[in-house]
Amino acid sequence: NYGNNTVSTSKNINDIGNDRPSINLTTNGNVIKDPSNKDETTYEISWAANDTDNDPNNPTTISLYHVSNTNDFDSCKNESRKIHTVNLNTNSTGYNWQIPPNLTSGNYYVCAIIDDRVNPYVTSYSNSRITVNRRPTIQIKSPSLGDANHVLVSNDSLTIEWQGSDHEESTTTVKLYYDTDNSGYNGSPIKNNADLEGSFDWNTGSMDSGAYYLYATIDDDVHPVVRTGYIP
Repeated sequence: NYGNNTVSTSKNINDIGNDRPSINLTTNGNVIKDPSNKDETTYEISWAANDTDNDPNNPTTISLYHVSNTNDFDSCKNESRKIHTVNLNTNSTGYNWQIPPNLTSGNYYVCAIIDDRVNPYVTSYSNSRITVNRRPTIQIKSPSLGDANHVLVSNDSLTIEWQGSDHEESTTTVKLYYDTDNSGYNGSPIKNNADLEGSFDWNTGSMDSGAYYLYATIDDDVHPVVRTGYIP
């Protein structure tokens, strides 16, 4: 292991007179807030590579992979984790990775492999990590949009069921609200600091009789607050 580089032992010792290629990979650590938002999905990867014996007719290749840590040798060269492959003779020194919208939330590093198909291939890992943080979600399961308008009678109660999700399992804040109309999201709180999912019996004994609208919000302190639609 040479600093940030690792030499594979999966090939025979290099041919006499053919030098081993080299590569150093650099990235800028960043948080990708939501891969499904195209404005936040590009990640710049740069490298400095050299192969003094590069054959233009059988060029040395550079392949990039996303891995969970800098000891994740199995994932480096795993085709399902491949980001990009380029020939060394294209003079390319970087690549803008379009983060897949289905990439699981978590921390990632980039692994580069330079391979001249003569010497053992050489790997280089990024010097910083990328964090994928997906937007949380929230929905009200009951009452549903298909239900009739819920007229809340004095001394009555209404059971509200909701379900939220946060891939990062970070500290999230869920709140339930009621409103007198279905616009503006300026209602009054029913329950603050609710669990990520659950149910709550809303005591409407102090409410005036009439029709009300419900909505829920979820906030992970990273993304803009996510709101459900108005119910009903």
